[in-house]
Amino acid sequence: IEGSKKFRITSSLRYSDNSNLFISDSHSEYFSPSRISTQHSSTDNNRKNLNASSYIEWKPDSLTTIFFRTSGGYSPNTNWRSSETKSFANSDTTSTSNNNYTKTDTYQVSSSLTIGRKLNDKGRNISFSLNGTFRDENGVGQNYSKTTYTSGSDDLILDQSIINDNISRNWGGQVSYVEPLSEKNSIMLSYSYTQNSSKRDRKTMTKDDEGNYTVLDKNYSRKSENFFSNQYINLGFQSQQEKYEYNLSLSIQPSYSRRETAVEDSIIEKQKQSVVDYSPSLRFAYRPNDNKSLNIDYS
Repeated sequence: IEGSKKFRITSSLRYSDNSNLFISDSHSEYFSPSRISTQHSSTDNNRKNLNASSYIEWKPDSLTTIFFRTSGGYSPNTNWRSSETKSFANSDTTSTSNNNYTKTDTYQVSSSLTIGRKLNDKGRNISFSLNGTFRDENGVGQNYSKTTYTSGSDDLILDQSIINDNISRNWGGQVSYVEPLSEKNSIMLSYSYTQNSSKRDRKTMTKDDEGNYTVLDKNYSRKSENFFSNQYINLGFQSQQEKYEYNLSLSIQPSYSRRETAVEDSIIEKQKQSVVDYSPSLRFAYRPNDNKSLNIDYS
């Protein structure tokens, strides 16, 4: 949709539905030691996707330009998997059956905004940008496995109910400024900040004496949090001459990260780190004519 030369919007909507069924049979024989193994498995997967996006370009005046982009989606996914395995070794037989079901709903929204403005006709300008992505994933599942032995050993049974919650938040912003010193020389200053955080909570429950899934299985349950932030500060000088140009810059990058893993309320892992990087750089380009060039880069 184009309302005028100053305003334009573009939107789209997409939907997809994919289903896959995979069946496998195998038979294997091992002669040293003597053993025979057979397996049958089937997997049924269904995934749907609904996505919408929109892009807006707006020029309120001849010196200002604004871009805005956003998109969102919803994706439900179900997966069934079953398998049966039998192994014959001498006079012993081992049989294992597995049944697994998962249902996951994923929601995601991403947006970005960029504003640029010319401050004069000599090259002075400033720009600002902001972007973010938010993603939520909620899943439930059942896992049942039973292994039997003819040798007299007790059956091995694994019966679990699983809840998975994953959340991630990523966003950042940047501002940059260009100041012309002369017709061929300019100074550039920019600053950006990014932040990424995520939370993962996997709860695996087993049955109590009454047959309800209320007992937490600590061997299969984990809760973790991750956080990372980074700053980027850059000061540069650029010169563009008739046959050569060069760019000198210095950047400083402070960053911080934190990770924590727990089972219930007990922390089993905790890490923190702070780092500051300093990065000088030089780029030089020499072009004596249209067919020859020399480039030197240092960082």
